[in-house]
Amino acid sequence: MVRSQLLAVGPPSLRPRSRAPRSGRFAAVILRGVRGAFGALFLFLGPARGTESIETPLSQKAEQLNTLLTPVVEGEGMELWGLEYHAGSKPPVVRIFIDGENGVTVDDCARVSEQVGAVLEVEQALKGNYTLEVSSPGVERPLFTPEQFRRYIGHPVKVRLAWPEHDRRNFRGVLLSVDEPMIEVEVDGMAYELPLAAIHNARVLEQL
Repeated sequence: MVRSQLLAVGPPSLRPRSRAPRSGRFAAVILRGVRGAFGALFLFLGPARGTESIETPLSQKAEQLNTLLTPVVEGEGMELWGLEYHAGSKPPVVRIFIDGENGVTVDDCARVSEQVGAVLEVEQALKGNYTLEVSSPGVERPLFTPEQFRRYIGHPVKVRLAWPEHDRRNFRGVLLSVDEPMIEVEVDGMAYELPLAAIHNARVLEQL
């Protein structure tokens, strides 16, 4: 059985430096992958309105899935912006963020979802049932790599650390610089250097 809904349209997205403008639309498709005697069944349940907070760092499994699925997404003419794997969810969740020069539509998400789901099934990358979520990064997009942080120097960001630095774990301010292995964030007029390795999750903010 297949169900689909209309595209959710949100405010214009923040534009990264040295990138072509995008449409600013938010799109998402959620698929339930269920293994059984008749193979995989995918139920289209999206798009979702907005994205959930990122609570899982890039694990070894997420790295494996990222390596496996990057060429699949690129083969559909999109960029794999980032990937999360939530093993503790019931069933486990694979959350993929895709981006494109002209934005992302529900059709893009559905097309990528079909290809990704097929590869996960053929490669048997996940055991048992799982949920596959494919969406655009949204307005307040998550940041996964040093290069992505560099694109948003000068933008407001929210950073949560896996362990305390400067006697705190949460920082909400302007991203000043990226000089691996550190980033610098200004919070209330004070600059803080934070190690990239300590970042649990980070995202661009529409405003402080």
